[in-house]
Amino acid sequence: MLIFLVAILSASGAFSQTLEQQSAELDNIANAATETTSTKAIAMANAFDRLMLPFLDAKKIKLTTPSDLKILFRAADMTAFYTAETKYAEYLQRISEVLEERKLITEEHYTKLYFALLQVRMLKEADALLAQHKLSVNDALPAHREAPDLSAQMPTEWLIEANSLSLLRRNVDINQGAKIIVVSSPGCPFSRNAVRDISQDPALMTVFRKYGKWLVPQMRHSYFHDIQKWNRSFPNFQMTMVYQGQEWKDIDHWGTPTFYFFKNGKLSSKVTGWPEQGNIKELKNSLQKIGLL
Repeated sequence: MLIFLVAILSASGAFSQTLEQQSAELDNIANAATETTSTKAIAMANAFDRLMLPFLDAKKIKLTTPSDLKILFRAADMTAFYTAETKYAEYLQRISEVLEERKLITEEHYTKLYFALLQVRMLKEADALLAQHKLSVNDALPAHREAPDLSAQMPTEWLIEANSLSLLRRNVDINQGAKIIVVSSPGCPFSRNAVRDISQDPALMTVFRKYGKWLVPQMRHSYFHDIQKWNRSFPNFQMTMVYQGQEWKDIDHWGTPTFYFFKNGKLSSKVTGWPEQGNIKELKNSLQKIGLL
């Protein structure tokens, strides 16, 4: 019996040391600069699958210490954040279940799990978790519904309805004519600067009012209230929220602001960022390519 216990403790110690090393490698990938957010997401997914997934094996996870579970929870949470993929939120659920079994779970764990589920659009699971544990969170998922004519053939967005804090999932048709998709966020100062500079240029203002769509990425922060406030403040630059980023095949970078210029469903060009001097010239060049200037 003593030999058996020593073997278990030795295995646990070895797991802990390895997990700490693996976690450091995952952190390095998360902190590394990448050209696009899609590149970062792929790198994080590959790293988690290689470094952390083996420890979620039914037998191995039983050998984990409380500190091991903390590392695994953080790694799954971080990977779900960068990838917005369902399976990493499900891994986070699995780790949370083990934390519950060992009576190690806290309200902070539940809150992080809730927002991870919300981010990947596991909405029923998020609502159930919120109700079961009576979590007190800011910007919880409001009432939501789908348009009756919703099509799987087109990308979708959440419209934050003006008169009530409720969400309508609807299609976005980028296949007809010219469209400008602006990846943006109400919490991004560079998005605000872009709005300010575009508003001061009459030609750009006219075009963006008619053809622009300002989209908030599928991210961990829900921004429901902030988007509603933004839309009241900037009626010519109404924001909606991406339902799932994977539906938007031509958008490979969800940094804000990023401008995508489409003509009849085909991506023509992209302008990334908003430096101090602005990107007015670049916007106009891209608009000329799709016949809007």
